[in-house]
Amino acid sequence: MGLIGLGDIGLEVARRALAFDMDTVYYKSSQLPVEFETIAGVRGVSLDELLSTSDVVSLHVPHTEQTEGMINTAALTTMKPDAILVNTARGGLVDEGALIAALKGGEIAGAGLDAFIDEPLPIGHGLMECPNLLCSPHVGGGTGGGQRGMIQSVVDNLQRVASGVIPLGLVDGDGSPLGVS
Repeated sequence: MGLIGLGDIGLEVARRALAFDMDTVYYKSSQLPVEFETIAGVRGVSLDELLSTSDVVSLHVPHTEQTEGMINTAALTTMKPDAILVNTARGGLVDEGALIAALKGGEIAGAGLDAFIDEPLPIGHGLMECPNLLCSPHVGGGTGGGQRGMIQSVVDNLQRVASGVIPLGLVDGDGSPLGVS
């Protein structure tokens, strides 16, 4: 298991991988102290080593200028042909065109995505033509605190409707936002 980023969520994934006796490596801009790596059951490596040796590559970094499109053609061709890419972080981390080509061309075995550049994923998007792709509608945060946040958004929108105000988060058929305030 290769984890790109090792914050709170990455550590939780590492904890679960350890329970399955998986060898887990991580890449992060600043490596953790060896004592902490031992406790967490992880080992820091270069991004290139992580991509070239991991059976599963899981993204856990924020979307910044430095991480924009970090999973691009070069990264995907560095991955093993039987590797799986998992992105539950942010859509902008992955060059979707490069991922489509890699999935269709068999450069990687598959991918699981919970985040996309455009959400909701537009009808007819090329990713939907990839049989080796599993998608979810950005619900990875649907537990614990994330669940409470989603519930609060629903309650806020119900109050907006009751007050005669357009709810937030509406989109029309082409994905354009409605009722933005």
